[in-house]
Amino acid sequence: MGMRDSVAAINGIGHAAVVTDPQFLATRLNDRGLGVANRDTWTITAIDDGTLTLRGADRGGARTLPVGYARANVELAYATTIYGAQGETTSTAHLLLGEHTTGSSAYVGMTRGRDDNVAHIVAETSRTAGRSGMPRLPEVGPTHAARRAAEEVEWYAPHRPLATALAELRAAWTQEENTRGAIRRATQRRDAVAAYGQAAAGRVAEINVEIAEYAAELDAASSQVRVRLQEPVIRSLPPGRVEQERTDWRQHRDRARKAAVEERRRREAARRQEFEPSHGRNPDRGRGIGL
Repeated sequence: MGMRDSVAAINGIGHAAVVTDPQFLATRLNDRGLGVANRDTWTITAIDDGTLTLRGADRGGARTLPVGYARANVELAYATTIYGAQGETTSTAHLLLGEHTTGSSAYVGMTRGRDDNVAHIVAETSRTAGRSGMPRLPEVGPTHAARRAAEEVEWYAPHRPLATALAELRAAWTQEENTRGAIRRATQRRDAVAAYGQAAAGRVAEINVEIAEYAAELDAASSQVRVRLQEPVIRSLPPGRVEQERTDWRQHRDRARKAAVEERRRREAARRQEFEPSHGRNPDRGRGIGL
């Protein structure tokens, strides 16, 4: 059965996550003698008169499957149902999205890929693919997963102490602001270096990489802020309370910065005074050298 036939057959069941590796096989029957189990995945390394030699993706070592087992209990594994895809991870995942696909199924299918997740909408025409009758793709990613977890906790567990939640929210704001500051400083440094022209091109490129890394950290920090704001105990606060908390946090941060600057100046002044000669302590000061 080719890839087109496999996808069509799976689409007949409803929806599927498709792993992009046409060499993947799955064994569907436990057999201790052969050393295989149901839903183990394998990669073909050799075919000899219908006998398959496989390398294990789930289990170490190679296995050799006779023709009878291969015909009855082996299937292609680059495509599977949502149920079969739960807990699996691949570099790229494709979801066949039809009118019967539920939001939870779409969520599972669109979170299997580490690098890319692609949804393929099953519809008669490109126009009908955008109609309201089609399911709306859920937001996916770490932020969404954390928000979903917070929503589940809201239903089944008591709220965390407000003081703890607010402390973590302030910490997330601090991380976000620190990263923004790092980006500003790196950008200023890059602009200053760039003034030297082509001779500084290599250094400019290095700083651009640094800025890109900070930008990724900023995205993560901002996601954490959004997650904290979605926590039930935070969302239950009266209107204006979060804004007041942010104002108080910023004022406290500004005071801490000023105090740190003053402390640094005090220490620098103390170090300078330590190394400067004191009047009256030098015994040779003002004396002539006699014979």
